Amino acid sequence: MNFKIKLKAFFLRKITYKKNIPFDNKKLRKILIFRYDRIGDMVVTTPFISALKKSFPRSKLIILASEANAEVLLKNQHVDKIKKYPKNIFLALICLFSLRKERIDLLIDLNHSIIWRAILEIILIKPVWVVSPQKGSRYGVSGTSLGLYDIQGNADVNQPLSLVYLNLIYSLKPRILKFNNHYEVPLDKKHLKRTSKILVGKNKPFVCLNFFGGRPEIKLNPESANLIVRTIKNFYPNCTIFLITSPNNYSANIDIKNNLYDPTMVEIVPPTLSVLDAASFVKSMDLLISPDTSLVHFACAYKVPLVAVYTKEKFLFKQWQPISSNKFLVLFSKHSKNLEGYSERDLLKNIVYMLKTLNKKSA
Repeated sequence: MNFKIKLKAFFLRKITYKKNIPFDNKKLRKILIFRYDRIGDMVVTTPFISALKKSFPRSKLIILASEANAEVLLKNQHVDKIKKYPKNIFLALICLFSLRKERIDLLIDLNHSIIWRAILEIILIKPVWVVSPQKGSRYGVSGTSLGLYDIQGNADVNQPLSLVYLNLIYSLKPRILKFNNHYEVPLDKKHLKRTSKILVGKNKPFVCLNFFGGRPEIKLNPESANLIVRTIKNFYPNCTIFLITSPNNYSANIDIKNNLYDPTMVEIVPPTLSVLDAASFVKSMDLLISPDTSLVHFACAYKVPLVAVYTKEKFLFKQWQPISSNKFLVLFSKHSKNLEGYSERDLLKNIVYMLKTLNKKSA
């Protein structure tokens, strides 16, 4: 086993060797950011994108996004170009070679661990300089020993990742402006219009209830729907409660509604046409109740009060925790990989507390 690790480490160091050119932040004509993963990851990256563009306004800022999260940046004024990274391996290679033709000066790999795929992609694109957050050890190799990375950040990853990313800019440009950690998800009028059509004639406050996370095991207990709905209605008898989810779980929401004592107490949000439609809807809410998913980050972007449930993985929570002033309450499950065992009693207590806060504001 030790021999295999040593062999991997040897090849990893070999393929990541590159001739280092002294970094010069005055020569950054084109900057590429790797962010081809989930929707929430892109939302969390938006403060960094904003700060990077303000630091290097004359540089062309290109984002390599996934098909899932590219739309988050559609109205972002700081981005010059969005490239969608195809899932098909042959189309992905075409995409990487097209980026190589761009002659990228600076490539920013936001992974804070050693990822083989990212390393091979960087080698194919062949940028002048490569930076990343501080990388830990993996495959028997310390991240700092990889010659492929010209600069690695020195921020502790045991904090919100948006702050870790912002720290990178200090490595690129020591004398910089002050930046905030606010998520930016600008919306188009068409998304706001679609939301207003759903909300027209409905009674406020609007409470959005989401039972499902990004993975099947990350979900609230549907059997607690009656308790949650009745708790909300006890405070605001005339409020409107919406069930929202991804199109994949739309039928599950229908089942939840049909199993309520009184199905008329909730309304189901139609499957959204886009990521920004979901964002627009969350923006219009007075309270969001949800497991850890991209909707949580949208709520943070728009300062929407939030009650969230996370897995018992405190390290990951510190990285992905909500950032939304004091407008959120969080509780945890008893497991690190799923939401089994979270306290429904505590969930209801958190909901009641946030409803009382809303009541004070409306008084």
